[in-house]
Amino acid sequence: MTRALKSLFLAGTMLAVSLGSAAAQSKVSVAAISGYFAQGFGVSIVNGLNKAKTDFGIDLKLVDTGNRALDYEEQFENLAKGKQYDLIFVMGWELVDSLQKVSKEYPDQRFVFIDGVLDNPKMIYANFAEEQGSFVAGALAGMVEAKGSEFPKIGDGKAIGFVGGRDIPVIRNFLGGYEQGAKYAAPDVKVNSVFAGTFDDPAKGSELAQALYGQGSDIVYNVAGPTGEGVMQASAAADKYSIGVDIDMCGTAPGNVLGSMLKRGD
Repeated sequence: MTRALKSLFLAGTMLAVSLGSAAAQSKVSVAAISGYFAQGFGVSIVNGLNKAKTDFGIDLKLVDTGNRALDYEEQFENLAKGKQYDLIFVMGWELVDSLQKVSKEYPDQRFVFIDGVLDNPKMIYANFAEEQGSFVAGALAGMVEAKGSEFPKIGDGKAIGFVGGRDIPVIRNFLGGYEQGAKYAAPDVKVNSVFAGTFDDPAKGSELAQALYGQGSDIVYNVAGPTGEGVMQASAAADKYSIGVDIDMCGTAPGNVLGSMLKRGD
C-alpha cells in the first residue's frame, strides 16, 4: 500500500470511527483551520470537507486564520476547549508551533495535520505522495525541453526551473520527485531550483520565475501556494511554459501551462 493510500485509509477510518461512535448521539462535528482555504490546495481541502458534509451529514466549521500569527494559539484553544469537535483538521506549517502547544494542553482532542508529519504521536496525519506526481511533472518537462525548437517556447538552454514556497520537507519532496523525473526522461537537462521563503507573495514568485526564465529555464514548476500565482503570471509575460500544482491551473495562463500536478487534497 502506498503512503498516499495509507493516509487516505487512516483518515477514512478515523472519520468512520467518529461517525460510528457518535451516530447514536448526534452529528459528527468537524472543524478545519487554515489561512489558505481560498487558494489552490486549500480549495481542494474545502471541496473534500464539503463532500463529507453532503455525503455523511457532518457539521462543519471552517476557520480562516488570516495572517494573525499572534492569534493562532487562541484560535486553536477556542476550537479545542469546548470539546465539541470530533476532528479538527489543520493545514499550514505556520500553525505548527501553536498546534503542538494546544495539542498537549488538550490531549483528548483529535487533531489531523494535513501535509506533513510532526513529532507528536497523538496526532493524526493526512500525508501525500507528492513526489510521485512531481516525478511525472519532471519527466514531462524534461521530455519537452529535450525536444528543443520542436516546441515554439523552448530555447537551447537545456534547463528547467522550480519555484518552491518555504524550504520545508513537503516542498523538498516535490523538488526531489521533479528532479528525478527530469533526469529519468532527459539526463542532460539541468534543473534550477529556488525557494521564495513564503507562500504569501505573488510578486516574489513572479520575480523568481522571471529570473529563472532569464537564466535559460524554459519551463518552471510552481510549488509555492499563493506565491506561485506570480509564477504562472510570469510564464505568460515571458511567453514560456509553467507547470501548475494541486489544482488545474491551465486557465491561469492559457497557452503557457504545460499541465498541473493534481494533489487531490479533496
